[in-house]
Amino acid sequence: MEADFFFGQAASVSVDGVPTHSYTSILESLQGVDRAFATPQFNRYLAANLQLVVVTHGTSSPNFYSLLDKIDCSQIGRIEIFPRADGNRNVPVTLGCDLYFPHGILRFLPHWCGWKKERAREIVTSLLVPRHLRVLIDRTLVRSKDGTLAPIYHDLDYDIEIAQAVKPAEYVHLPGFDDSSTWAKYLKVADEVRSTEGSLSTLLNTWGTELEKT
Repeated sequence: MEADFFFGQAASVSVDGVPTHSYTSILESLQGVDRAFATPQFNRYLAANLQLVVVTHGTSSPNFYSLLDKIDCSQIGRIEIFPRADGNRNVPVTLGCDLYFPHGILRFLPHWCGWKKERAREIVTSLLVPRHLRVLIDRTLVRSKDGTLAPIYHDLDYDIEIAQAVKPAEYVHLPGFDDSSTWAKYLKVADEVRSTEGSLSTLLNTWGTELEKT
């Protein structure tokens, strides 16, 4: 497969022609451009590659906000969170998410998992918080193993939202246990400072400052 002029050479290409890029290489490609330029590039690249591009990342706490900060979020029709069993041989399940653009799906596959408390907390902080800050949570669905879709947002009932996000990772300490109030507070504060405009990194800093006050 030839290297793309903007996204560069894919790390690998599946048998059906779907390109896979590392998250690091995608972020490097996005340096120095704003979302008005980057968003059409995603759409163009998806249209040219069977409407699917895969992005991988090797940690359980990716800086997902860096990607969202380069996207015109009005172009994201919906986001689907889903469990997968082939992501990490050391844990039974990891979570991925599909971002639906007008011209295809950008599939993000880090190592969100729930094998211990800290990893489950990272699902809330690095997967859910950026969606609240960018007002995308009402367009986020959870896809079960059988393909059933369910909305994750339940009118500010954060315990239900957290349970729906964490449960597919097969984590036993669901909301109602020791950390639910802390995790729910992360999302509540994110809703209080959310915005579709400006820098997402600035919003994250504001979120952190307001969180310290609670």
